[in-house]
Amino acid sequence: MVSRPGALAARLPLEDREAILLHQRALQTDAADRRAEQREIGALHRDRRDRRLLGLPVAPER
Repeated sequence: MVSRPGALAARLPLEDREAILLHQRALQTDAADRRAEQREIGALHRDRRDRRLLGLPVAPER
């Protein structure tokens, strides 16, 4: 038997559905934060690489 998405959730009490939605939003926020952090780390690595290639001083990694 194939269930349509959300069919089970529709049968849950309202407070459970709200809790599920809050949890899903928290997971999405966490994922967005991780992606932003990875972009920042990538930018730092590219900056260090570019400075090294140009012969400019490079600050030591922390």
